[in-house]
Amino acid sequence: MNTLLRAGVMAALNVLVLGLVVGASPASAVTCQPGTPGPTNQYPGKTVVAANFESGSITAEGFGTPVTGGTGTAVVSSAQHHSGLCSAYLHVTTDATSLANFSAPLPSGSDEVYTDGWFNITRAGLAGNDVPYFRFFNGSTRMLDVFRSNDNGDLVLRVTSPTQAGVFSYQTLSPAVQLGTWHHLVMHVVANGGSSTVQVWFDDLPLYSSKTVATGFSAVTRIQLGAEHLQQSGDSYIDDVVIKAGTAGAAAPQLPGTYTPVPPTRALDTRNSTPVGANSAVSFQVAGVNGIPASVSAVVFNLTVTQPRSLGFITAYASGAARPNASNLNFSAGQTVPNLVTVPVGADGKVTLFNSSSGSSQLIADVTGYYVTGTPATAGSFKSLSPARLLDTRNSSAVGANSAVSFQVAGANGIPASVAAVVFNLTVTQAKSL
Repeated sequence: MNTLLRAGVMAALNVLVLGLVVGASPASAVTCQPGTPGPTNQYPGKTVVAANFESGSITAEGFGTPVTGGTGTAVVSSAQHHSGLCSAYLHVTTDATSLANFSAPLPSGSDEVYTDGWFNITRAGLAGNDVPYFRFFNGSTRMLDVFRSNDNGDLVLRVTSPTQAGVFSYQTLSPAVQLGTWHHLVMHVVANGGSSTVQVWFDDLPLYSSKTVATGFSAVTRIQLGAEHLQQSGDSYIDDVVIKAGTAGAAAPQLPGTYTPVPPTRALDTRNSTPVGANSAVSFQVAGVNGIPASVSAVVFNLTVTQPRSLGFITAYASGAARPNASNLNFSAGQTVPNLVTVPVGADGKVTLFNSSSGSSQLIADVTGYYVTGTPATAGSFKSLSPARLLDTRNSSAVGANSAVSFQVAGANGIPASVAAVVFNLTVTQAKSL
């Protein structure tokens, strides 16, 4: 059995917009970067849309034909962009027939959907209205959406009542979303009638999670960007959109040692409390929170040190275990250094970070996935280990210029002899040249 172990030409590019739109900037030629690979993420499901709008066309990115009316505009623009040179631009005014939106139709039977995108709302509309982000539809019925309120700038989740026409429930998710700034929104919806799942992350922070949302539907048929109503005044730019759809009931069982990605979730940020002191540790909960099951063997997270007072290193290990002779992240005073780590989880569901430094450090941990607990029985599955140092050339001799060093991993330090691969934290230090 092989087990995967992880330890630690110019005309072709121009779209000419003819004329002016009332209330908008003068139209201009748009220069994008056709051929740029679309955005990706690790969420499950079939990719329906992966749009960076560098094709210069909304429909070429996988969306249907934009719906516009009056002074409403739905085009690709180079005035703002999160990545590349272009983004989608929606412009609507208070004129009686002004309208702009576009949608991505989903495969038939889709009941589980992940939507992931970047939004920059540059102009809000009239009080009492809103500027929408993602809207989830079944046929012509809007099931739910997230929007920025024009009244106070709040980020709000709105769910349409499945039994009362024109009735909605509202949940404020975040206050005062800043205009003119790019924000990252991820939504996860499983349509299951009165027991639908809705999760929302904004700027990579978990803001909402419920499995008891009443939507009245068992499928999502399309995702819409922009409002379907007239006179919903506002300007917004949209970029790097990934929409994935699938069937929740068809998900494969989670076998021991298999990996499950989750939307990035901040599990620790000592800047909100106190820094980790010199030669001190901090533990934080990872299992049973933020969508991670209570029974996991290891978690994967982006570990960042910032504002360290002195040089040192961070060791990440299972809570309750002896601190290993290993480093996951090395730093000098004043540096901000990130590193992706895989760490076993303690019996209490926590992970410990030790600050081996003569000064305090601020630590941030953003969880991106987990491994299912149990004894791995399938090829390519994962078994967590306590970090162990397998090589340290400082104890022998440095690796010479244009030279190599080999070291034993299979059959050593608790690693079985028959493994397909190992993953380790590799550190270079005291380099004599670049």
